[in-house]
Amino acid sequence: MDWADDTAYSLNDIVDGIHARYINVGSITEWAVEQDLDATQTALIDKLCQVIREDRYESHFGARIGRFVHGCTLTPRSGFLSDRTNRHAFDLTIAADVKAESALYKRIALDLIFRSPQLQQIEFKGGHILEKLFSALCQNCANADGSGLRILPLQIQELIKQETTTTGRHRRLCDFTAGLTDSLAVRTYKRLYDPDFGSIAELL
Repeated sequence: MDWADDTAYSLNDIVDGIHARYINVGSITEWAVEQDLDATQTALIDKLCQVIREDRYESHFGARIGRFVHGCTLTPRSGFLSDRTNRHAFDLTIAADVKAESALYKRIALDLIFRSPQLQQIEFKGGHILEKLFSALCQNCANADGSGLRILPLQIQELIKQETTTTGRHRRLCDFTAGLTDSLAVRTYKRLYDPDFGSIAELL
């Protein structure tokens, strides 16, 4: 499962980064100059620049998915429960060159996409929104005496009322906050803190 995630994200993040213009021939070239790359990594960078120039990066990285899948083999192992279930009977052995290629793409995505000012600003804003939401919920919905504004859906508030400890109530609030979609979290935040957003006619 970890390798499936590495395969999907290391390849798709590069494609998404190209679409969003975080990654292009210029940014890749500048990034590579500052890295200590070996011959194999340099060749991968050259290939990446080539497929970007030729506008065939989607098909290239689509094919790499198959390469990453076929670069794995099951290796028998012995140990705890290995004789009872296949889950413990095998290790996943990943070809060294495939694993190194995935690691290179992850480095590129981290430096050129996720550490970019634009993404860091969004991450800061997301953290601020979640912190403010959780704070409002704790102040109004986690009191043992039931005091506070009813800012939660009734079914969630009923679950919280069944908790006998502050820790349990906070755990319920944490689960609720974590389950919000991005759009619902933003809309709830605006409804609570933006004076110009929402009305008494709007459904929760």
